[in-house]
Amino acid sequence: MTDFEHLQQSIIDLLTTPLGSRCEQRDYGCGLFQMVDHNIDKAFVMWAYVTIAEAIGKWEPRIILTKITLDATQWRDGILLLDLYGLYLIQGNAIRISNLYLDFYGSAQPQ
Repeated sequence: MTDFEHLQQSIIDLLTTPLGSRCEQRDYGCGLFQMVDHNIDKAFVMWAYVTIAEAIGKWEPRIILTKITLDATQWRDGILLLDLYGLYLIQGNAIRISNLYLDFYGSAQPQ
């Protein structure tokens, strides 16, 4: 696994781990899990952006985010599709992590 692939895997783990669910690290994770049953509206989208940026900013030192886009059309099924843009500090270059597939119910398959 390359470092970039590990970065993607780590971000998926971070964003799909509910806050408070790790015994030794209660503040590890992301608040997205708490929003699974909420409707998709402007407030949800803004809250999701903030929650994602805070979690990555706190727990993933290899990237500085510059932009997040999300597709929440499958949110009723607990699925978000993200594109993350930022500065990859390991190589010092701009990156895009495309189609980051987050499945909060753990039952769907990536498309």
